[in-house]
Amino acid sequence: VITEYSDRFMELRGHDMPAGATGRPQVGRCLQGMPSFRYGDKAYLSPRVPSQRYITLEEFIPCHMDGDILRYGGDKKPTVDAPIHLALYKKLPNINYILHAHDYIEGAPFTTQSIPCGAMEEVDEVMQTIAKHYGNTNESIYRLNLKGHGSLLMASTVEGLYNAHYIKRQMPEPMEVMYEL
Repeated sequence: VITEYSDRFMELRGHDMPAGATGRPQVGRCLQGMPSFRYGDKAYLSPRVPSQRYITLEEFIPCHMDGDILRYGGDKKPTVDAPIHLALYKKLPNINYILHAHDYIEGAPFTTQSIPCGAMEEVDEVMQTIAKHYGNTNESIYRLNLKGHGSLLMASTVEGLYNAHYIKRQMPEPMEVMYEL
């Protein structure tokens, strides 16, 4: 699933990816999606590495929150969104898989505020959008667009991650416009 979506994200970004120090487009972690999953009482998050495209099960990092402190195992750091994923797993008991991307999901509702990647305020925005558009926290699939940021695909099963249609975000994105997808 991750490889398929990663290919789609790369297709959407094409050659308009931000240029790195060499002047060539970067193939950064943010452009290929940031997956995580929950198994039992633990959450496993993708590492901060250049590519999630071919991530293996062994590369996911076990993480948990100890109050306001993120705890993780191993010598690699988890995605910058780790605290957000962990908070969403806590608030959404049926969700076991999250894919955060920086493109939009066609037809998915938008949050109302633009929140930067990694900011904990995103959790409240997501929960308010779920309450408004889904009505409860017991669904098995949520598809949300994060205004000016990207999207979250959340599901109780791996099968629930399939069939999301991603579309390219405008770069730069006009923040005063709410998309009608």
